[in-house]
Amino acid sequence: MASIGSDANGYRRILFVAGDGSRKTVRLGKCSERDAEDVCRHIEDLVAANVNGQSLKLSTAAWLKDIGTTLHERLARTGLVDSRTAGKTPLATFMVDLFSTFAGKLKPNTLRNYEQARDCLLDHFAGRTIQSITAQEADEYAAWLRDGREKKLSAATAAKWIIVARQFFKRAVKWGLIPTNPFADVRGGSQANQGRQTLRHPRRCRKIAGSRPRRPMAGDDSLISVRWAALPQRGAGAAVERCGFRQSQTPRTIMQD
Repeated sequence: MASIGSDANGYRRILFVAGDGSRKTVRLGKCSERDAEDVCRHIEDLVAANVNGQSLKLSTAAWLKDIGTTLHERLARTGLVDSRTAGKTPLATFMVDLFSTFAGKLKPNTLRNYEQARDCLLDHFAGRTIQSITAQEADEYAAWLRDGREKKLSAATAAKWIIVARQFFKRAVKWGLIPTNPFADVRGGSQANQGRQTLRHPRRCRKIAGSRPRRPMAGDDSLISVRWAALPQRGAGAAVERCGFRQSQTPRTIMQD
């Protein structure tokens, strides 16, 4: 027998026990309860056919012919059917399956970063299968992120998306879709944003902060936090240069020790 599982965000999945006694899951994503019940019924027929060696019902055979590639590949991954693509998984299909495993498990900011990295991969490798992406192309993708995009990325963002791509393809290796990770040796670089670094120097920061502190730091009146926007616009750059900083390196937050 198969059963329907539901997540709080509306994602549904079908759970069943295969012929070898192992528990399997087919993720459906967001769908209605009625659609989930329909898929569950056909999966029960597929399990029975595999366990008992009997022929499929005509209704289930017709359903298998009509369903999309994404759902068919999910069934193939559990061993219920043979893959249509014979070892060729579209990158987009892999992403759908991967993100269905994130449901309710990631913080909003993390999920947003993953979605941005995913969209960038799909944009660059449009129409490709995950098996066709090589290590050389992974290097080229990293270079494209840093310098080739029409909409430029900061070095920190490019580094972050390269690291996320490596994590995505690591999961593909774990799932047996690819033998090796093409991003394994691609270096992401530093994720630090130089424009948001905090500099500490008693005399220099005192000169810049002057009498316009943003607010005292909690628990320590000797620390003063100010933002660049709070400094006087006229002469601010000169004040920074007099204190030994170049204006291009001015941090957004300056602290006085």
